[in-house]
Amino acid sequence: MKEDIVRPRLAFRVTHGVVHILLTVAFYCFAAFVVVKACSFAYHFSYEIFGHVTVTDSAHKYDRQVVINENEGTMSVAKKLELYKVVKNKYSFYVRAKIGDEHIKPGTYILSSDMDYEQILDVITHMSEKV
Repeated sequence: MKEDIVRPRLAFRVTHGVVHILLTVAFYCFAAFVVVKACSFAYHFSYEIFGHVTVTDSAHKYDRQVVINENEGTMSVAKKLELYKVVKNKYSFYVRAKIGDEHIKPGTYILSSDMDYEQILDVITHMSEKV
């Protein structure tokens, strides 16, 4: 009779231990996955801000006429540039413009898809290629 009680308890403890180990491993795998994804996102976002990122290369470039209105905010300009496919990511362009404390001038500009953020900001802040 004592064996009838011991065997289910032993089976329960073994099963509990195995499930606990599996859940612990699954948790750490998930945590590692999240950390790797977060680091990858941070790297690519930082590269878009500080690197030489363009929408297309010189062989496949296209030009867009962009109108920036008086008192238009930096995020509004970034959204417009992403809509016209002149920048890859409106958020990274916005951060790059804010880090550089750039003051965007109103006007009509011709921007190319093979320009990086630095070149685009040079055009729209210094009016070097204003139409």
